[in-house]
Amino acid sequence: MSQTVLSLLAHPDDAEFLCAGVMARLVHEHGWKAHLATMTPGDCGSVQDAPREISSTRRAEGEAAARVIDAGYHCLEERDLLVFYDAPTLKKVTALIRRLKPSLVLTHSPQDYMMDHEMTSILARAACFNAPIPNCDSGPEEPLHEIPHLYYCDPIEGKNQFGETIQPGTLIDISNVIEIKERMLACHAS
Repeated sequence: MSQTVLSLLAHPDDAEFLCAGVMARLVHEHGWKAHLATMTPGDCGSVQDAPREISSTRRAEGEAAARVIDAGYHCLEERDLLVFYDAPTLKKVTALIRRLKPSLVLTHSPQDYMMDHEMTSILARAACFNAPIPNCDSGPEEPLHEIPHLYYCDPIEGKNQFGETIQPGTLIDISNVIEIKERMLACHAS
């Protein structure tokens, strides 16, 4: 399998908050290739800017953050607050995974405070499973040879939709790359 990691999260800046340190370690300490993908361009991420303006800004911020670790940035162009598990969206996510060929996918916790995050989690799980199935139609991309490893990030607030704390199953020390994570987060001025 490739040494490629894909963070597949809902919005620009989710990766920077949730898994940028892990991605930085994989890139800088182990030579992995990395990709950051968002389901949306963050079109509801402002109270001042119109959706088109803030989407353009947040896409550019996501690209800048990805460049900090020499990663690619991909936006699947769904809309904020409207990420759903449906056939067209699943096909789009499966095609992305087939094209990038990650061996490791990082996504949202299945239990979160926000439905965009939970739906992204479900889509990532299904697309990882679907990616090697030859009869799963997701366009021209060839099926993978095996299912990528899938790991869930902690919810941003550390709690599920009921306010209960989610206990992490794995902790990764990112102290050696915290400055890189900070630089990635700083790309999100909006």
